[in-house]
Amino acid sequence: MPANYLHGVETIEVERSGVPVKIVKSGVVGLTGSSAITTTKPVLCLNQTDDAQFGTRGTIPTALKIMRRYCNGAILVISQPLNATPVDIIGTVTEVAKSGLEQLQDSFNRYGFDPKILVAPGFDTNATVAAALITHAHKLGAVTYVDAPPGATRNQIMAARGPDGVFNLRSASIRLRYCYPFVKNGDTFESLATHSAGLRVLHDLEKGFWASHSNQALRGVTDIALPLTARIDDASSDANLLNEVGITTVFNSYGTGYRLWGNRTAAFPTATKLAVFESVRRTADIINESIRYAQLQFMDLPYNQTNIDMIVQTCGAFLRKLVGDGAILGGECWFNPDATTKEEKANGQLRISYKFTPPPPIERITNESEITTEYLLTLKAA
Repeated sequence: MPANYLHGVETIEVERSGVPVKIVKSGVVGLTGSSAITTTKPVLCLNQTDDAQFGTRGTIPTALKIMRRYCNGAILVISQPLNATPVDIIGTVTEVAKSGLEQLQDSFNRYGFDPKILVAPGFDTNATVAAALITHAHKLGAVTYVDAPPGATRNQIMAARGPDGVFNLRSASIRLRYCYPFVKNGDTFESLATHSAGLRVLHDLEKGFWASHSNQALRGVTDIALPLTARIDDASSDANLLNEVGITTVFNSYGTGYRLWGNRTAAFPTATKLAVFESVRRTADIINESIRYAQLQFMDLPYNQTNIDMIVQTCGAFLRKLVGDGAILGGECWFNPDATTKEEKANGQLRISYKFTPPPPIERITNESEITTEYLLTLKAA
């Protein structure tokens, strides 16, 4: 406390500027499946050396090998026994332990980050498991990639989005992407959802979490389980028809190789808002979570103008940095004193507002072509 009397000089430090915001990890996969060991907590694997502890049998070793074709990165693994059932994968919560997918909720307290991409290859075609993946994606601010049943035809897949389908792909969750068909590596069938997860991690590292990973090459894919037509200029091609009903697929046209194809979540075509683009949804998730974590250091400080200004400046500076990075097209943060009532303020409640615009992917290019006679006038005598 300052002295009441001082014959001399003193310095008082005053903080009025914001603080840096650390961007939360985006390219973290939460992988659930079966292997030779059973986990009681999420196990962090960063490379093939870490992956080796799960052996060679079960869905987890297979999925890890596929994702490592794309890059090393953080994969939080939850393993159930080799004879796992959908009930085991979904898991339970007791007073002393969690099992299955429920273990994902312990990721942040254990490692300081949550998985942002959830997969359960080999089990996700079960409707109950898929529903559990969606539930955890909402809790964690993540997205989940789910395979459509293997062997299904294009028409069956499209019908499955409606009430008359022979199986259920009817979710309209904005945090879900249905993936079809399975792909092949030689004679081995592989999960497209797993490939999508590995590719997403690579794209986060190389291009940024705000960039769509559609139209990017799949690694180690030599064929697709069922033939699909794909043309960049044909709205009736199989690839386009599947995208049109909210299904992510594979684009394989002349000379293109095998590419992931599709930008939108399962919320499309029911919803058409900007956030149905997965890259937009993920960008909003990363921004919102990063700002929340940065605001921890302001909790319980005095409710005064200086601290309010610091919170606003912190958020505003973060959004301006994201504009410079290309993650958003623009954004701003502000404090509206009238947005909170006098009673709420007296109760310690503060409302901060911000807005931003993530760039949607360029999904359609329309060329206007004109045949004209005007350039005949450029002809000259010899």
